[in-house]
Amino acid sequence: MMIGGHVWGGLIRRYKKEFEKHPEMLALVRDPEGTLKRKGPQIETTNPHILDIFEDYIKGIYQKHHWPKDKLCCIGIGPADGLGFSQSPETLAAISGRIDSMIGDYDRTDTLILLANKILERMGKEYPNLHLGFYLYSVHGDFPMRYKPDPRIVIVLADIEYSRFHSIVDKNSKTRTYYRHILEQWARLARQQGNVIWFRGYNWNLADNMLPYSKLRIWGNDMPYYHKMGVLGQYVETAKGWAVTGVSDYLLAELSWNVSQDWRDVLHRYCQKAFGKGGRYLEKYYKDITERQYKAGYEAGSYHSFGLIYDEHFVEKTKELFDKAYAAADSEIEKKRIIGFRQPIESLEAFLKFRKALLQYDFISARKYYEQMCKIYDKYYSMNSNLIGKQVKSYLNRFLKKMAYTGAKYSEGDYKIVYKIPDKLKTIFDPTIHGQEMAFQEPEIRDSDFIETRTISTNWDAQGLSFYRKGAIWYRVHFFLPDSLTNKPIGLFVGGVDDEIRVWINGKYIGFGRGFSEPFVFDLTDGILYGKKNLLALQVIRRCPINELGTGGIIYPCYLFTGPRLKVKAPRIGKMHRILPGGSLGD
Repeated sequence: MMIGGHVWGGLIRRYKKEFEKHPEMLALVRDPEGTLKRKGPQIETTNPHILDIFEDYIKGIYQKHHWPKDKLCCIGIGPADGLGFSQSPETLAAISGRIDSMIGDYDRTDTLILLANKILERMGKEYPNLHLGFYLYSVHGDFPMRYKPDPRIVIVLADIEYSRFHSIVDKNSKTRTYYRHILEQWARLARQQGNVIWFRGYNWNLADNMLPYSKLRIWGNDMPYYHKMGVLGQYVETAKGWAVTGVSDYLLAELSWNVSQDWRDVLHRYCQKAFGKGGRYLEKYYKDITERQYKAGYEAGSYHSFGLIYDEHFVEKTKELFDKAYAAADSEIEKKRIIGFRQPIESLEAFLKFRKALLQYDFISARKYYEQMCKIYDKYYSMNSNLIGKQVKSYLNRFLKKMAYTGAKYSEGDYKIVYKIPDKLKTIFDPTIHGQEMAFQEPEIRDSDFIETRTISTNWDAQGLSFYRKGAIWYRVHFFLPDSLTNKPIGLFVGGVDDEIRVWINGKYIGFGRGFSEPFVFDLTDGILYGKKNLLALQVIRRCPINELGTGGIIYPCYLFTGPRLKVKAPRIGKMHRILPGGSLGD
């Protein structure tokens, strides 16, 4: 059986009639507009009927496999993937009240422990060797504060939300330090009462699998440490992409059998076997990216740290290493491998050009380099489908394509950029999302001494803002438009935010757009003061705290443009009224 697993959504489908009869077994969730609703995929763990569901589910598994009741097994009881946990009074009374440091929402670890304890209390005598497990991640990723776990609870460490560039012992990683402390607490409990710990990892840099990335130091440090902490076993989710992850995967396999090996020795053997006499050059390449990745200390995920870790000089030096490796290799198969393993550097070169074009608001060039990255993918995938991950194309489309193409659309032809929103902007933090009620959007607010934060040239993690996980941030942009633009339509292009943006021009509300890294356009024409000073106020709300690690606010370039007037004022309008208790909303 799967030790952890995402179970709750499947239970709702399997016991559909029961959940329809008792909708109070579904989580009570508040939507962005403030309404409380009963909905999946999470469940109401404090509802007594839930225990009946789990008991029937577990007994059904024993019966299906014809297991005796004293069969030793572990059955997963974990939540559905993602968030949406119950905010009912019963559940909130059962949790510890602690806020999860990574996501910024209530920690639910104790909720899972309480549920597992109750199931085992009910079924433990009849099924004495039954164990229950769940993934330790998301908002159920800590050590419990209120409830002592039954010894038969198995936890599965899933390190998805911590830095993907660092190992568990790297002290320059804020998030990995936090993760290490959690593991050490569970290891102490396991030694005391025998709870089993497993590890569920990932072999690639989630939301990117085409740029240079190393897990050599990560696996080299983590595997021995997990062994030292008493972790019993592991299962790692993998994605094919030999050119990026091949050497890291080889190390993982080696260390799974013998954790006492030094990762540098394994790397040396790998390079000699794979690339022959050219191996020493690629060995240096792998050590270079491992060292850069570690020393940089950046933790923002997806593509958001690579422009800070690598530069054009690194690309040129690395290409020289590949040329030397190719010249030194003896056999055709060695040369073929060296050619195939150039993919991450070729992709990095195109990505850095793409990023440079964005920073110059040159979306025409950015679109060209995006297409070049797609061609690189096609080239290597056709060369050998194992060289580059199949998901790379979907990541490119999801996080870069719309922004590049939409940015180009409103900056060429009939449209042209008339004002580039600066990288560094006046900033207000709005943790309770009440700034619109405190006039943060109004021109009269004096902001000359407000702090400034950078947007497109870096990320929140690099600026020390990583742990501002929920709430809003405001940017105030003062600008003039030349007289030549008087009475001409003015639009706003927003390249991407994390993850909702609301727009005001000179105190007048325009509308909002919602979606992580999605581009949006707004019509500002009716609110523009031609020939006078204007204030553009942008409120960016982080609705979904699991979009990406280390990001926030504006993440891609924004600009004002002129041209044919937009047919739609904003992606969505909504209303900015405050309603008193018992009141009604009138226009």
